[in-house]
Amino acid sequence: MVLLFLRFFYLSVDPKEIGVVAPYKAQVRTIREYLKQAKLSEISVGSVEQFQGQVCVDRMFHEGLR
Repeated sequence: MVLLFLRFFYLSVDPKEIGVVAPYKAQVRTIREYLKQAKLSEISVGSVEQFQGQVCVDRMFHEGLR
């Protein structure tokens, strides 16, 4: 579901404007791998610390990793 949302969003917004924030490094690695497989690797993925100081318009979607 998240990948479907990102694909739709990816078509209407510059991928450099999309950021996915995850609290743990392992989640960041997993999300990056999923995005790479889905050919969405231009989307930024990082931890809270990595995005610190950057402007964030809004959190659009949240789903816990299982």
